[in-house]
Amino acid sequence: MLGQSVPLLTRLKLGIENHDRFPAATLREMVENAGSDRIGVCLDTANSLGAGEGLDTVLRELGPLTLNLHIKDFHIARVPYLMGFTVEGRPAGAGQLDVPRLLTGFTPFHRCETTVLELWTPPEAEIERTVAKEESWAAQSLAYWKPLFTTKA
Repeated sequence: MLGQSVPLLTRLKLGIENHDRFPAATLREMVENAGSDRIGVCLDTANSLGAGEGLDTVLRELGPLTLNLHIKDFHIARVPYLMGFTVEGRPAGAGQLDVPRLLTGFTPFHRCETTVLELWTPPEAEIERTVAKEESWAAQSLAYWKPLFTTKA
């Protein structure tokens, strides 16, 4: 099915984002069956948690096919009654995502061309406080990111 779109991609690349709707191996199979290097994956570092898959599984399955990376840091915590967990966003570098290890994991593939900072900012009671929190998280995340993406001469 995806293979039918290949003729439309002469100057474009199509990145399909991993999600909680199906496992990473299924997405890998879909992309590989398309038979074109113009079709790949937009890998989100947190989306597959909803499919019960951790980052190691997602990197193993989708890393070689990744065209675009969404770095989304998160924190997983037990709920107070100890039966279940919550997953919440965090500023980059302030959660449980090992960003340097993640970036090193992509080095052998030479296919990922772009990286996007994506924040899951929990809303506050007032929109103004939510916007202020988002601005703060963005600034904190970029300060963390900058040294990771600065090329050394």
